Amino acid sequence: MDQSIFLAREHGVILCTYADTLRVPASDNSSLMRARANGADVRMIYSTQDALKIAREYPDREVVFLAIGFETTTPPTAWAVRQAAFEGLKNFSILCDHVLTPAAMHAILAGESGTALDGFVGPAHVSTIIGSKPYEPFADNYGKPVVIAGFEPLDVMQAILMLVRQINDGRAMVENEFTRAVTREGNLKAKALVDEVFHLRDTFEWRG
Repeated sequence: MDQSIFLAREHGVILCTYADTLRVPASDNSSLMRARANGADVRMIYSTQDALKIAREYPDREVVFLAIGFETTTPPTAWAVRQAAFEGLKNFSILCDHVLTPAAMHAILAGESGTALDGFVGPAHVSTIIGSKPYEPFADNYGKPVVIAGFEPLDVMQAILMLVRQINDGRAMVENEFTRAVTREGNLKAKALVDEVFHLRDTFEWRG
C-alpha cells in the first residue's frame, strides 16, 4: 500500500485498483482513499479490462494497476499484461502484489509463531484455479488434513465435518468437498497463462 500511495502522490500516475483496497491502511495509517481525497488520481475499477480502457483513453499518462490478491485474481492480471503487450500500450504497468495460498500455508506451519493447527479448510475460489494437488504436501509432509469447501453454508458445514472426522481418525489427507467445481489439477488454461506472464519471487512480506 505504501508503494501504491507513493506512486499516486509523487509520480502523478493514474492508480487503478479494486474497491476493497481503497480503505486498506498503509504503514502511516494513510490509504488510497485518503490519497484520492488529497488530489491523487486513484480510480476504482471492476476488472482489469477497465484499467486497460483507461490506459487507451489517456495515452500520455502512466496507468498503474495495483495487482493484488491470491490465485483467483492473478489470471485476470496476467491477461491484462499480455493484452497490453499485444496492443503496444506502453503507458500501462502493474504493481504486482499477488500472493500464493500454499506459500502462505507453508509460512504458517514452518514459522516460529507456535500456531497450533489441526487442519485446513481449503478455499473454494482459489481451489477452482489451482486444484487440490498443491495442498497434498501439507497432508504428506506436515500431517495436516485439508478439506476443500464450497461456497454454500452446507458446503462449509460438510467440509468441517469431513475435517473433524479425519482428525478423530488420525488421518491426514486432502479431501475435496467441492467436487462440482474443483478438480485435482485445477484450471489448466488459467495456470498456463499465469506461468507465461509471471515468475515466483523468493520472498514477500505481507499482512494477513
